[in-house]
Amino acid sequence: MQETLLIHSKCFTLILYYCSKICILSPFGYNFKQNQLKKSIISTLYCIVFVILTSYIHPVYSLSFYYETLGKNFPSKLEIYAGIFQGAFEYLIVIFIQCSYLWHRQQIIDYFNTKVAFSEKILSRQKEIHGKMYFAVLPIAVIVGCLIKFLLNFALFILVPDITTSTVTKVIIYFIPNFIVTFVGCTFIVEVISLRYFALQINNQLRSSLSIVYDLPKGASKARRMATACQVSDQVDELIVLHSELLALVAKYNSIQSFNLLLYYTNKFVEILVPVFFEYLVLRNLTKFVARAELTISVGLINLLTLIRTHPDSRML
Repeated sequence: MQETLLIHSKCFTLILYYCSKICILSPFGYNFKQNQLKKSIISTLYCIVFVILTSYIHPVYSLSFYYETLGKNFPSKLEIYAGIFQGAFEYLIVIFIQCSYLWHRQQIIDYFNTKVAFSEKILSRQKEIHGKMYFAVLPIAVIVGCLIKFLLNFALFILVPDITTSTVTKVIIYFIPNFIVTFVGCTFIVEVISLRYFALQINNQLRSSLSIVYDLPKGASKARRMATACQVSDQVDELIVLHSELLALVAKYNSIQSFNLLLYYTNKFVEILVPVFFEYLVLRNLTKFVARAELTISVGLINLLTLIRTHPDSRML
């Protein structure tokens, strides 16, 4: 059972690692045999080069394209400035997040390797693993929700009238920062879920240990009661140590992600506020086009998924 769960955990780690590679948020390497992160000059240079390229490509191609698109669909300069502000702000947020990952790369490596060792210690103690299905489905649901939200954002642009196939590449480039910021929030929530999973295992081990005392027959001898009490006391001491290690993991992860979360939620505020402004203009018919039903539905689903991703679970640490 433990070996199967460790294999599943390793597969899930690989998925997140390669997603981080795609998002240029992994300035480190991965040792497949040992399931450990390691320093990697190539990965670090890869991230640095991408940050430099992003600093040039996004303003030149994406923001200019966004400016033209807004100019075709909204009559006033205010709408254009609001849209450009959101795009430029998100672009700057991504640059800061990527620089933060580069700055904290050693701390991320230490955190991940400590977490792997801790998970192996937790699973090796467990006779029965609790909440396997719940904690397996929940991270997948979070990832799928983030992907759907990104695809709906992309569809929102495609549904704008008179868009040509030649602009699809520019649309994809424009949404790269949005995808990266979305992925940052997604990985944070998934990490919170995994830490909650460890807490659940510790709590269930504690419950199992205490049940040994409660299940003692009333006529048990004093010697048996003393032996049982000593056994349970030792188990509780071990669980206290595990709980302290878990709290240290949480504190370490918070120290790494606190700045990134500040950027993420600041961007989230702008991401919610600016589209509401555009929706108001569409509802008041202050645009150069008539909103179709599928466009309205897409906007509504995006707002719903945006609110879901600000669920309190993502702030439990």
